[in-house]
Amino acid sequence: METLIFSVSQLTAYIKGMFSSDPLLHSVYVRGEISNYKLHSSGHSYFTLKDQNSKIRCVMFRQYGQPIFAMQDGMDVLVQGYVNVYDRDGQYQLYAERIEPFGVGSLHLAFEQLKAKLEQDGLFDRAHKKPLPLFPKRIGVVTSDTGAAVRDIINVAHRRYPNIDLLIVPVAVQGKAAAIQISEAIDALNVMDESVDVIIVGRGGGSIEELWPFNEEIVARSIYRSHIPVVSAVGHETDFTISDFVADMRAPTPSAAAELVVPLKTELEQRIAGLCLNAKRAVDMLVEEQRRCLYKLQGSRIMRDPMQLLKDKQQQLDQAERYLLINMHHRMEIKGALYNDLKHRLEAFNPLGALKRGYTMTLDVEDKSLIKSVSELSLGQRIHIIYDDGRAQAEIVDLEVERENDDRR
Repeated sequence: METLIFSVSQLTAYIKGMFSSDPLLHSVYVRGEISNYKLHSSGHSYFTLKDQNSKIRCVMFRQYGQPIFAMQDGMDVLVQGYVNVYDRDGQYQLYAERIEPFGVGSLHLAFEQLKAKLEQDGLFDRAHKKPLPLFPKRIGVVTSDTGAAVRDIINVAHRRYPNIDLLIVPVAVQGKAAAIQISEAIDALNVMDESVDVIIVGRGGGSIEELWPFNEEIVARSIYRSHIPVVSAVGHETDFTISDFVADMRAPTPSAAAELVVPLKTELEQRIAGLCLNAKRAVDMLVEEQRRCLYKLQGSRIMRDPMQLLKDKQQQLDQAERYLLINMHHRMEIKGALYNDLKHRLEAFNPLGALKRGYTMTLDVEDKSLIKSVSELSLGQRIHIIYDDGRAQAEIVDLEVERENDDRR
């Protein structure tokens, strides 16, 4: 019997044909743990699926799209696809067409992953929340123009405030293009020449798949960077989306959003009427108080006889003038007596005063010094003698000293 010899390519092609002809391998579900995950620049995903005993190489081509959740090593997943042989390496591998996290829905996992990411980035911070305007003049509404949500918003808004200005920006609210349209609509409202005061973003109820555009990161980022306050109104009261956490205010339904944003005109009218009534009462009280003050002033003495007040003031002025003169004369008498006393004292100590009483002063001719004793004189010394009415010059020709002992004899 002739031995059949295969080339490597032939053997690989034969084995690949066996895989291709087995209908069981055309669509299989395989559970395992992801390892060595890599997203190539081409858009294809490469990873290994393993369990405790075995592993298999996997690839997911970009035409099948990427899973909505973020794939990570160590994640337990359920992969649906087909098994075949990769010719170049001669290895069989699993060609994935759909991947879901095992035990939990892919949408739920994607929701939790994006929520954790945006929370870490600070998109949910209370400090970033903007207050809603009390009296908006113009409201932007980003939703479908054919759904029940837009009709509910219009009806509630016009019932609460008939002449409110609503700017409807129609967008798709489900499907692949919805997230991009919603994001672009929010950005557009923020750069309009005629800006709106607040934005309502939302839609009516639906499945998680139908509400998913409001869980997209692109929508969340647009809401966060909006300088106009945004109200998220997606689905029913039990529905929660990423948009609800990022928005400045969450409304359980589109109708509730309109009630939150649009003031009730009748309440405003009642409030204005109340303020006007309070203002009128305040003015009336002020007028009445001023009227009482006027009546009191009219009955006062100054209003009855204004000249009498002038006469009283004149009399007070005259009396003050009289007291001032008396006080001034009295103080001048005291100061004059003090002056005379000081004058007499000075005159008593004034050496020139003794000259008037017949005494003289003797000065040395040379140094003009005062001679107080005979002991300061010498024979032939020239002296000045000062009198009250003049002076004379003399020369010492004789000296006689009177001693204290001589006085005692």
